[in-house]
Amino acid sequence: MTLWLERRPGRGRAAVARHEALFGGRGEVRVVDLLGGRPSPLPPFAAALACELDPGGAVGLHAQPDLCELVIFVEGRGRVTVGSKRRPVGPGSVVALPVGEALAIENAARDGPLRYLIVKAEPAPRPRPPER
Repeated sequence: MTLWLERRPGRGRAAVARHEALFGGRGEVRVVDLLGGRPSPLPPFAAALACELDPGGAVGLHAQPDLCELVIFVEGRGRVTVGSKRRPVGPGSVVALPVGEALAIENAARDGPLRYLIVKAEPAPRPRPPER
């Protein structure tokens, strides 16, 4: 598989942002904003990120303050903690996070990265209660 996070000059790809010990985790996670920092052309979607977490690395527990997220795992094996629940993930696993939910991600492999996509979206408006 081609390393889908590598930058190819002249092809309009966004730069790789490198984060060490993100949210108190360990190792490096590389993130590419697939929209290139531009506003989303398709609301309610707000962001699309491609991420690659080092072998043995982790992204620390952090809350999703404003946006809902889908985390779609495409390569490798790992574990996620959502709130207080922990479960294994691998290719094809999807984690849905409502606003305010906490997430941690861990790469369980020692020999390869954990690759995943994050799609962020505005939460659906809450219906108003009927007037009395």
